[in-house]
Amino acid sequence: SDIGTTLDVYATALTLAGVGLPQGTDGLDLSEVLQARAEGPRTEMPYYHRGNLTAYRYGQYKLQFYADGDFKTRLAQPALYDLHQDISERMDLSAQLPEVVVRIEAAVAAHQATIQQADPIFDRRVTPAP
Repeated sequence: SDIGTTLDVYATALTLAGVGLPQGTDGLDLSEVLQARAEGPRTEMPYYHRGNLTAYRYGQYKLQFYADGDFKTRLAQPALYDLHQDISERMDLSAQLPEVVVRIEAAVAAHQATIQQADPIFDRRVTPAP
């Protein structure tokens, strides 16, 4: 139930192989989680699609900013899900837990303050030669 991401696979594999992590590695080492059942090192996780923040995980909660599977339609009010109780994300708890929404929105603002905006390198469109 802890947070892990595919970003962490690289860092974890290097650690398990006895290799040090290169400077600037985005992933976190999950080897202790896998081997000793330690708590995961992540407590928060932003979800991006083509450079847009679409959701934010904070502990057991996930705040969703876009309609599910539709990254063009931003929700008027973000939807809040308790992933420990509702892994399929069917019950929006934002009205029942407004304090959690506010706490996650503050975490989002802190996260975004650390981000340097740049064009995504994988989304550049190839311009055909004349």
